[in-house]
Amino acid sequence: MLDIYIVIVVVLFMLVALYQEWSQPSLVFLIAVVIFFFAGIVSIQDILHGLSNESIIIILLLIIISEVVKKTAIIGFVLNRLLRPNLTYHKFITRLTTGVAFFSGWINNTPLVAFLMPFVYDWARKKGISPSKVLLPLSYAALMGGTITLIGTSTNLVVNGLAVESGLPSLHLFDFIYVGIPVTILGTLYLIFIGSRWLPDRGNALTQYDEKSREYLVETIIPPLSGFTGKSIEEAGLRSLNDLYLVQILRHNETIAPVSPNEVLQKNDCLFFAGNTDRIVDLVLGTKDLILPYGTKMINQPQNHIVEAVIPNNSKLHNQTAKEFQFRMHYDAAIIAIQRNNEKLRGKLEEIKLKAGDLLLLVTGKNFQTENDQDFQVITKVKKIERMEGWKVTVFYIILLTAFTLSAVKILPLFIGLLCVIGFIAVTDMIKPADIRRTLDFNLFFLLVLALALGKAVTNSGLAAQMADFIIIFASDNTLFVMISLYIITNLISMFVTNAAAVAITFPIALAAATEMGVENFKPFILVIAYAASAEFMTPFGYQTNLMVYGPGGYKFKDYIRVGFPLSLLYLVATIVILKLVFGY
Repeated sequence: MLDIYIVIVVVLFMLVALYQEWSQPSLVFLIAVVIFFFAGIVSIQDILHGLSNESIIIILLLIIISEVVKKTAIIGFVLNRLLRPNLTYHKFITRLTTGVAFFSGWINNTPLVAFLMPFVYDWARKKGISPSKVLLPLSYAALMGGTITLIGTSTNLVVNGLAVESGLPSLHLFDFIYVGIPVTILGTLYLIFIGSRWLPDRGNALTQYDEKSREYLVETIIPPLSGFTGKSIEEAGLRSLNDLYLVQILRHNETIAPVSPNEVLQKNDCLFFAGNTDRIVDLVLGTKDLILPYGTKMINQPQNHIVEAVIPNNSKLHNQTAKEFQFRMHYDAAIIAIQRNNEKLRGKLEEIKLKAGDLLLLVTGKNFQTENDQDFQVITKVKKIERMEGWKVTVFYIILLTAFTLSAVKILPLFIGLLCVIGFIAVTDMIKPADIRRTLDFNLFFLLVLALALGKAVTNSGLAAQMADFIIIFASDNTLFVMISLYIITNLISMFVTNAAAVAITFPIALAAATEMGVENFKPFILVIAYAASAEFMTPFGYQTNLMVYGPGGYKFKDYIRVGFPLSLLYLVATIVILKLVFGY
């Protein structure tokens, strides 16, 4: 029983640590697994076995292949023709959700959303439609489409890895299709006809962008030779700026707020504005009396650009300041403004701890890498697509489709097929080694490996069997109620922590429940965990893509509840009913 108590305490600690964002998820997992090792619950073999897990390696291979797919421009080619500028809003949502759901079944949904966000965002702004009316359907469609195949989302592959670790046969490419396609169709119909009506409208036309821009914090400084020195705020003309509001002044570590119109400015004063970023840039360009402390030289160079970017939750920037990370050196870009949903920021920009979901206004140099999807996604500038030789692209897709086909008909393992694809990519130099290093998320890799060890701890301690007994008794030994219970538990955990943590905790419980009930086919118990972990529609934190659109869409937490709760109920009912029809439990 001691092992069970240790696992319960550590798992609760993990859930709190992940929700409160005390540290990177991979470090939280590592601490938990180390505790389990010293408690004798897992062995070194249990911890290291995940390094050779086929499903984990497949995730890394698919990430590389997804990067090549993006470079071939095939997705952009198709969607540019599918999502034409002259479409009405209703037709755009219809084509967006169906198109994204289809592609998400074959390309990992996170890089797909990162790739499409600039396109969707710009379409909305050019049409005079609030981005809040289009970005959440993009995320939801990608989530649902990812459940169609084994490779659509890393969650499915993690569940498969746990199954293999438990001695069960590996799932196949299309084992998810019987439930994945129907629930995706139902979900997209909901988004088209119902959910789109409930999406918030944070303004229309360009007023939406201006209103959202008001939430930015912009830092400026009075240079030594400024003509503003010795003048009051009113005399300097800084009191009644159009679309700008002077929030505070920082002078010799003293904060002056609120700022009186009679306050006399001194050299080296730091002035913080909240407002329209276009106006503050115009102001800085139009005078030498007020400058940006981090990007004035860059902003005056004609070849440089100003872009807007969002920080994803797997970014190295999360919980770091720009000063600590040496932002300018890493990216050849300077942060000139920060916006965080529902929070008024204060203080020097370089000393503000950046958070996942933050919007950054950047002035970029000539070496700025817009393809850096690991640390932030640019949302106001469509990425430049590298052109490849036609024969390479043709052969690449022939090999890729052949690998998928042979895997689907169970002639060639998916792992071997993807290795052949990677071999062709390497031989033909379709992706540079530097791009591979940048693309691969090793934090994600170690998190997934440690998730398998966490699953072992839940099983080895006896907690899985105890929880399974409790669920069976609670569900009155009814398979249908057991499946519903497993779905709800997994879904609730996934709302606030990583999907990998959720499935690592609940998979052993599902397996133990299936064993206790003496069922012959474990597959529906495995699939219900996968679907529940991916069906994260009610919080911005439950899945990476939800958080990616949180800031750019100007969403509030309640928006996810209002649009996502009915979708979650629909998804739950449809999943359970279809699994029952297919497997007859």
